[in-house]
Order: sequence, then structure tokens, then C-alpha cells
Amino acid sequence: MGTISTGTLSRVEGTRPTTTTDIVERLERDGLVRRRRDSNDARSRLIEITDEGCAYCRRCEVMAGESVVPALRKLTDEDRAVLIQALPALRRAVEALSDDETRTTK
Repeated sequence: MGTISTGTLSRVEGTRPTTTTDIVERLERDGLVRRRRDSNDARSRLIEITDEGCAYCRRCEVMAGESVVPALRKLTDEDRAVLIQALPALRRAVEALSDDETRTTK
């Protein structure tokens, strides 16, 4: 998965460092992330997601996906077809965002 510093996470999420630290501490207590000292900067901490954190994210993704099913059922066949046609472009956009995020955290 990789790591991210708390400072970078604050910048990416647009939060104050103290807010980010508080959130990361809660996530760590819940076993969703772990922190370790940055070997390149002893003042900095690196955060990485745990296996439990990955599983939690997968469960959230499933729940989010399931939550849109009722709305999708209300669409016309034509509307659903348009959404299906848009999926490749949306997938490329997500991949581009992911690539940008990876470059930011390295």
C-alpha cells in the first residue's frame, strides 16, 4: 500500500496538522492504520493502512455501492445505458487521480 506523512496527509485533505493527528490517533487505536517514525526525518511520522484498515475500506465501498442501487433502479433504461457508457471515462479519471495522489505522497 505505501506510506504517507502526516504533513502530506494534512495538505492533501486540507486539514490542520492537529486535526490530522487527532484523526490518525483514533484510526490507530481502532487498528486501521499504524504509525512509525520516518527514517529520513525523525520529527515526522509515516502512516500506513493495516490489513484491518483495508478490509474496513472494502466494506465501506460495498456499502456505498449498495446505497446507490435504489436510485439506479429508478432510472430509465436509457439513463442506465448512458451511465454504463460513461464508466470507462470515469475509471480513467479515478486512475488519473490515483496516479496524482501517488506522486504527491512519494
